[in-house]
Amino acid sequence: MSDVSYKAKPSKLVSVSSLNLDLENFRSQPQKSEIDSINNLILASPEWFWGLINSFLEFGYDSLEGIGVLRTESKKLIVLEGNRRIAALKIVLGLVNRKKISIPPSIIDKISVASDDLLLALRKVPCYIYDLNERADLERIINRTHSPEDKAGRLSWESISKARRSRSQGNPEPELDLLEHIFRIGNNHSESMASKWNSKYPYTVYTETISQTAKTLGISIYDLRDRYPNDIPEDIVKLIDKLIPEIGNGEIQFADIRTGRKINPQFYLDYGFYKLPETPTPLTSEERTSSEEEPTIGNPPSAEVDTPSFGTSEPDPTPNPPRASSPPFGSPRHIDSLLKDLKPKGIEFAKIRSLIDELKSNHTDKTPNAFVVITRCIIELACTLYCEQNSISLVKQNGSEKKLVDIIKDVHAHLLKNVPNGKTEASWKRDMDQPLTELTNPIYPLSTNMMNVIVHRRNANANMKPIRTSFANIHLFLKAIGL
Repeated sequence: MSDVSYKAKPSKLVSVSSLNLDLENFRSQPQKSEIDSINNLILASPEWFWGLINSFLEFGYDSLEGIGVLRTESKKLIVLEGNRRIAALKIVLGLVNRKKISIPPSIIDKISVASDDLLLALRKVPCYIYDLNERADLERIINRTHSPEDKAGRLSWESISKARRSRSQGNPEPELDLLEHIFRIGNNHSESMASKWNSKYPYTVYTETISQTAKTLGISIYDLRDRYPNDIPEDIVKLIDKLIPEIGNGEIQFADIRTGRKINPQFYLDYGFYKLPETPTPLTSEERTSSEEEPTIGNPPSAEVDTPSFGTSEPDPTPNPPRASSPPFGSPRHIDSLLKDLKPKGIEFAKIRSLIDELKSNHTDKTPNAFVVITRCIIELACTLYCEQNSISLVKQNGSEKKLVDIIKDVHAHLLKNVPNGKTEASWKRDMDQPLTELTNPIYPLSTNMMNVIVHRRNANANMKPIRTSFANIHLFLKAIGL
């Protein structure tokens, strides 16, 4: 249904000289002067900008193209819609110092031979003037004009401009905050490059890449924004500082970071993020799940639970004796308790029991690689044993062996069909889906992909802190398959 809750304003002819450019135009960061604003508008889309001036000089100003203007309490007229057009007219009419703008010689030549009648006609433009208390109406019109569906011929706002507008309306934009901070401190790029990128930058490529970077670190995008550059590992700072200009220059595109609609883990591995660095406070399972941009599967186990109990939905009616404190989720003490809870019985589990014993002495900060390698062995042996016990095929239809990640998915599917007593289907699905995410999402530290990297790459090293969090998240899955 159309929004007709505001009255259309009649247009008025207003002198261009009395109009002020919006120095907080969302096409760039806030500017100090109109000259700075004009230069940024040119940098954003030079072909469009000079094409606009050529159009004015050849055909004049289209009277149907009204300018959206906000009148302040001091009667100052601020252009909220039409800044490019007014900036172009100010150059043509000599209302700004042209020497401070890099104008193509062909444009200067055309301005110099423009007729007096044309220049006189360009001095006034139709404007729709809104007072401060009517700003919401003007904003609504601007939103409609720059919507993705609009085909009116206006230059669409860049994604970075839309993010600034979103932030101005009270929406959090941590990726934008981080990018602007990187632009300001100037690591690995020049001031002119930052000025250009402030207006036009492959923002959607950047947001996806930087979000995955945060996940690789085991922290949220908010943490990455707040900690960069002083409170994250130096090697990761260098990688981010390398990413920013390569994205800006178009060297990294969606085809590099995605495989179809899924992320391309090989890009992050090749770029250097396969080494999980030391991070001050890795995400808890709840924080990490809430930070997923793609739909995540299920909910993680509560960080308040010490050792989740398999097959029961209600707490034990006989409470345990009070303890001094429960170990923090993913802490060394928590991992100790989870490993002690793995007690597989039967001769078929003999080797797995031996590996669990080895794991108990190899989850220190000095032995992360050993922990990963042993954990991978345990997962593969336990999953293949589960498949054999439950008549789940370990080979594909073409006769080739299934990869471990596919075996895990088959085990997960089988588990969902066998809900334990005391569990609802929904709660059991939540319990099993988080481990599936940990084991199959290519950038998680105990995913089959990352474990293979640690096993097969000479220069790849694991880090214990995010590994502990991941292990705590897969514990319930290990219990479910008999450990």
